[in-house]
Amino acid sequence: MLSQRQRAILATLIESGDFVAVGELARQHAVTDRTVRLDLAAIEAYLAGTPYRLERHKRRGVRLRVPPEERPAWLERLRPMADVAYRLSAEERQRAILAALLRRSTPLSLGRLADELFVSRRTVVEDLKRVEGWLRDRGLRLLRLPTGVKVEGPEGAWRAALAELISPGPGEAARGYPAAPFPLLPPEEIAAIREAVTRAAEALPYELADSAYEGLVYHLAVAILRLRAGHDIAMDPEELANLAQRPEWAVAGRLAADLEERLGVAIPPGERGYITLHLLGAKAIDRRARPGEADPDAPLAEAVDAFIRATGAHLGMDLTGDDDLVRGLILHLRPAVWRLRYGLRLVNPLRDQIMERYGFLMAAVQAAAPALEERLGIHITGDELAYLAMHVGAHLERVSARRPPRVLLVCGSGIGTARLLESRMARAFPHVRVAGVLPAARLGTQDLRQVDLIISTVPLPAGPRPVVVVNPFLTPEDVRVIREALTGGEGGGTVAERMTGPMLEEVLTPELIRLDVEAQDWEDAIRLAGEPLVAAGRVEPRFIDAMVEAVRRVGPYIVVDPGVAMPHARPEDGVRSVGFSLIRLREPVRFGHPTNDPVRLVIGIASPDAETHLRALAELAELLSDPAARTTFEQGSVEEILAVIRQRSSAQRR
Repeated sequence: MLSQRQRAILATLIESGDFVAVGELARQHAVTDRTVRLDLAAIEAYLAGTPYRLERHKRRGVRLRVPPEERPAWLERLRPMADVAYRLSAEERQRAILAALLRRSTPLSLGRLADELFVSRRTVVEDLKRVEGWLRDRGLRLLRLPTGVKVEGPEGAWRAALAELISPGPGEAARGYPAAPFPLLPPEEIAAIREAVTRAAEALPYELADSAYEGLVYHLAVAILRLRAGHDIAMDPEELANLAQRPEWAVAGRLAADLEERLGVAIPPGERGYITLHLLGAKAIDRRARPGEADPDAPLAEAVDAFIRATGAHLGMDLTGDDDLVRGLILHLRPAVWRLRYGLRLVNPLRDQIMERYGFLMAAVQAAAPALEERLGIHITGDELAYLAMHVGAHLERVSARRPPRVLLVCGSGIGTARLLESRMARAFPHVRVAGVLPAARLGTQDLRQVDLIISTVPLPAGPRPVVVVNPFLTPEDVRVIREALTGGEGGGTVAERMTGPMLEEVLTPELIRLDVEAQDWEDAIRLAGEPLVAAGRVEPRFIDAMVEAVRRVGPYIVVDPGVAMPHARPEDGVRSVGFSLIRLREPVRFGHPTNDPVRLVIGIASPDAETHLRALAELAELLSDPAARTTFEQGSVEEILAVIRQRSSAQRR
C-alpha cells in the first residue's frame, strides 16, 4: 500500500495530467529528490495492477496519463485509504519517534506516539530501547518521566542529531520518512533557506560540494527550529574572535542577515559562529587561492604525507607518488579538521559497507591515524576513518587498473589449439598478458600464484584460480564471458572482491624463515630479511637496497607494531613473485620509531603489484594481533610457527 505522501504525489500527477518535475514534487513535500524517486518507484509498483504507467522525461519530469473521465474515481479511491494501511518498519518507527522527540523540549506521551504510529504501547516501549541507544551514541539522554519521554543534552549535540536524522544520505531510503508525519519547517521556508545559502555561497573562495550544500541547508533548518523554540548556541568569546579572522565569518554574517529578513528570526552572534563552523566544515570541490595568501594546506600536506607512509607500511606497499591520493585526502581533511575539533558529527552512510568489504583497509587506516591526530590535534572518528579508507581504496583501484590481467592458456593435448586461442586473445584482449601456454596434463606443475585467470579449451577440475572454458576460435559469447571473468562481472569488482591472492602458508615457507639471528642495526636487520627472498628467487638482489633506501627516504614507518617491522619496496625494484620472509632477531634493534621500538620481528614483503599480497598480509596481521600466535612467532620453532600459519589458512578456507 502507499504512504500518505505517495498518495499525495499520485493525486498530483493524476490532477495535472502533464509532466511534473521531480524537484517540484520534492519542494511540495519538503523532502529530497531522491526520496521522491523512491516514492515514484512505490507508485509504479502500485500501478502494476492497472492499465496505466508513469512516463519519465529527463528534463521535464514524470507524467501519468489518466483519462479525464476516470480521474474523479481515482482521486476518490485515493482519499479514503487510511494511513494505517502503510505499515512502518521498525527502523521507520524509530526514526519517526526520534524526529518527534527532537522537535520538542516537552515530554511526549507513549500513548500519543502509539496513536501516531498505529502501533501498541508495547511496541513503542521496545522501539524506545533502540532510540535510547541511538541518542546515547550522539551525546544525548532519553528521560522517562511520569508524563512521557523527552530528550536532554547539549544544544550542539541536539542539533547534530536532528540534522543527521532528517538529512538525505546515499543508500538510506528511509531518511526522508520523518518529514511526512513530523515536518521540520514549511516547504516555503526550506526554499527560502536554499536561496539564502545559494546567494551566500557565491562569496566563498571555493565551491561547495552538493552534499555539503544540502547538509548546510538542513543544519540551518534545524537552527531556525531551535531558535524559535528558545534554544540558541553559546560560543566562547575567544573562539568567536578566532572565527572572525576567517573569510567564512563574513559570509556567515551575510547569510544570517538574509535569513533574518526572509524568516523573521533573530540570529545572535553565537549562531553566526555556528554557521561559520559549518562553512569551514563543509566539503568543497575546489579552493581559489587569495592573492598574497600563504599556503593554508602546508600543515595538512605534511600530515597527509605521514599518514600515507604509515598506511603503506601497514599494507606492505609504497603508497607515495600518487598525487590524486594526496589531493583527495587534503580536500577531505581540510573541512574534517574543523568538524572534528568542534564536534560537528559527519555521518558516513557507507561505513558499514566499507567495514565489511574493506576491513583490511580500515585496520591499516586506523593504525596509521595517529600520524594525522598528533599533527593536526584531532581525534578521528569511525565515520571519518571510513572516508579515509575510501580514498586509499580508490588508490588501490587505480594502481590495479594499471596492471594488465594475467591469464594462463590451456588446451587438451599438444599446444596447437592453445596457440590458436593465444592469437585470438591477442586480437580480442590486447591489454591482457598471457602468462603461459601449456597442455592440461602439465597444469599441476605450473606455479599459479601470478595468474589471475585460466582460459582452457577443455573442462578442468576446480583449483586455486578461476577457469573459463572456451572454443579455441573464441566466439562472441566466449569474449563476453572472459571479459566478465577479468572484471569481476559487468559491474567490475573492488580490490576487496579481487583479494584472492595466495594465502600466507603459500608465501611464507620454511626456507623464508630464519630465527634468532644477529643484527648490528636496522639496516642490517632489513638486509637479513631480504636475503631469504633473494635466495628463493622471489626478488632480485637490488630489492634489498631498495628496501633500505625506502626507510632512509620515508623514515621508520615500517615499524607497524611494537617490536614488528615490515620492510618492503616497489614491484619495479626487482620483484619476481610474491613472497614474505620472517626474521626473528636474537637481540632487538632500534629503527628510530618513537613508540614501537625496539624491533625483534622483521617481515620482508615482496609483491609484484598492489594487491596480490593483501590476502596473506591480512592473515599475518590477524596472527600478530592474537596473543598466543604472537608468542609463537616470538618464541617458537620454525615448525611451530608454520603450524600456526597452516591452522590460520585452514580456518580461512572454511
